[in-house]
Amino acid sequence: MENEKQNTDKLKRLFEIENEKLTFGNPYLTTVEIPDGIKEIGEEAFLDHFDHEAVRFPETLEVIGKRAFEGCDKLKEIILPKNVKIIKRWAFKQCISLEIIELNDGLEKIEEVAFAETKIKSISIPNSVKILENAAFEACKHLKKVVLSKNISTIPIRCFHNCESIKSIEIPKNVTTIEGRAFSGTDLTSIKIPDSVTKLGYGALDSNANLKSVYLSKNLKEIEFNTFAKCTSLENVEIPFGVKKIGVEAFIDCSALKSIEIPSSLEIIERDAFNGCENLEEIQFQGTKKQWSAIKKQTTWRDETPLKVVHCSDGDVNIKPKQEN
Repeated sequence: MENEKQNTDKLKRLFEIENEKLTFGNPYLTTVEIPDGIKEIGEEAFLDHFDHEAVRFPETLEVIGKRAFEGCDKLKEIILPKNVKIIKRWAFKQCISLEIIELNDGLEKIEEVAFAETKIKSISIPNSVKILENAAFEACKHLKKVVLSKNISTIPIRCFHNCESIKSIEIPKNVTTIEGRAFSGTDLTSIKIPDSVTKLGYGALDSNANLKSVYLSKNLKEIEFNTFAKCTSLENVEIPFGVKKIGVEAFIDCSALKSIEIPSSLEIIERDAFNGCENLEEIQFQGTKKQWSAIKKQTTWRDETPLKVVHCSDGDVNIKPKQEN
């Protein structure tokens, strides 16, 4: 009984626990050993605790709460036990020394901004994960290798925004939606958007300065606002049949773009879609001259672009300087 009382008193000094939920941890520990039996780490339990360098989780753990370890700037490694199901929003945000994260098979959900602004170099998201939320890995500037769960259907808004060391990524075939800014500001050199994808969101590949080649899904209906803006190494693009609209500033400042193939399905080219494409002198259009003429082209759709000719299936359409068609 005496030993049990001493152990209980010790836990009270180190942690506050309510019904298998750890609600507060001692901020002065270098190594945090969370006791067995804990199923949830509560909201802000270790928020901005600057001394923690390591955390050991019990096998009983199921949930890591909102902002649980946010700002623990000395924390270097996270290895999750097998029973964790949910990592809640901002759980490890701005853990600026966090280099290693091992996610468990059985994890189901990673909420928004969960690992943003950490120092991780690689991440493997297990196939048990079905939900990945906005900006989960935003601004992880050292992140180079990413393996995505094969069972996610959406890559959310800003998921890997400003992960400036990512050079390549494989998009799983179950993905149907890539949301806005999902891969903007990365170091991608090429990307294949699988045919399962029906939506490539606004600015999805914006500011990828080294992107040279891209394969677009055959099931896209629109090239949205800013999709390829400032992709200054992109030279050639083939837009698949079925796309009906090229959105505002979709290719703005793609200064290396030399050729683009446009399908006969296209109906609208919005303003500044090819603005600043200073090497684009010709367009390959899969339809007829009449079909090209029928496309609704908003004013300034080709400003600051030396476009001279559109090659159609039945002949060429010459483009006069500073004249909109």
